[in-house]
Amino acid sequence: MAKKLIAVFGRADASNVEKDYRDAYETGKTLVRAGFSVLSGGYGGIMEAVSMGAREENGEAVGVVFAGDTSRKPNNYLTERIATGDLFERQKILIEMADGYIAFSPGAGTLSEVALLWAHRKSGAKARAPLAIAGEKWELLLGLLKKERIIPENLLQYTFCFQSGFKAAGFMADFFKDNNIPAGKELCEGR
Repeated sequence: MAKKLIAVFGRADASNVEKDYRDAYETGKTLVRAGFSVLSGGYGGIMEAVSMGAREENGEAVGVVFAGDTSRKPNNYLTERIATGDLFERQKILIEMADGYIAFSPGAGTLSEVALLWAHRKSGAKARAPLAIAGEKWELLLGLLKKERIIPENLLQYTFCFQSGFKAAGFMADFFKDNNIPAGKELCEGR
């Protein structure tokens, strides 16, 4: 897998009639057309949609799944599965393998993945890997985190806000093509 890998975070309970699901599907297609492979948690909802979009463009859709969870089945669109022994290892692999990240509307899992990425940045790892957060909920949450100084500005330097995952995918193509867009372009303002 020589292509850059973009991890897409999103909730497993999104149904195929929801706007986020359809957006994630288009996001997967756009990422593959731009020359990326897609990485996700490998299950349903947003993870399934982005994997389906990637596969329909003949791209790679890698899923990192928790082997101990027999109640859920990996989605049928994965080209590769990486099984982990626990949820912590799963999140670690999602963060460490990716070159960039797109996060859809936050649920508990998505929020923990983004927080783990920010924690990695604090240690110096993944400091310049772009994180594109999609949707109004993220802007509201980010505004609160900034206002209350919960997340320092330096950890947010490569965090960008977009109205959709589709736009975030286009940004990823520009970001890597332009050899890292300077921090501040499309920077989240927060509300």
